[in-house]
Amino acid sequence: MDSLFSKSLLGLLMVGVIASAPVSAAIQAPYVNIQDQMADAGTISNAGNLTIDATALSISILAGSNIPISSSFSLAGQFSGISNTSYTFNNGTLSIGTMLSATFDSLSITPLGSDAVISANLNYVSGNSIMGLTSGRLEGTLIGVSGLIDSDFTVLDTFVSVGEISPVPIPATLWMFMPMLAGLFGMGYRNNNK
Repeated sequence: MDSLFSKSLLGLLMVGVIASAPVSAAIQAPYVNIQDQMADAGTISNAGNLTIDATALSISILAGSNIPISSSFSLAGQFSGISNTSYTFNNGTLSIGTMLSATFDSLSITPLGSDAVISANLNYVSGNSIMGLTSGRLEGTLIGVSGLIDSDFTVLDTFVSVGEISPVPIPATLWMFMPMLAGLFGMGYRNNNK
């Protein structure tokens, strides 16, 4: 009996660990491809004030189809703290010319050697190309980060995308463990009623 309870508890613990694993939402079309160009200031942080000045180069409507554009991109945020290995910036704004204005509560920069991954969930405020959407996501890579991310740093190249969030599926491992857990609890219930 104690062995069955231990197995049930272990199964529940495993499901809890799997269900709490971070699952990232991905950007799906339509999305805007953004990169810093020679005339842009690029990505800079001064005393924790993050700014990105870049150019929106194209809109991807379907996989493999890019419509060239040339529109200014700007982002601003304030450093707010460190969580695990990610640096968080909040109270941010983002704009892509007249196409989109958005805000974010939390932008994350996670260092990977001399590079970093950047991401944020966006709340769309206005724009002529948001097609009735109220939210989206920014994801990208900062190449050649130099300095301290929580205070002053510069970046050699910035590559980001802004677009709609695709639905996140329930991980397959969770579906595999749910029947096992139900079976263990069922066996425990049956043995208690004998």
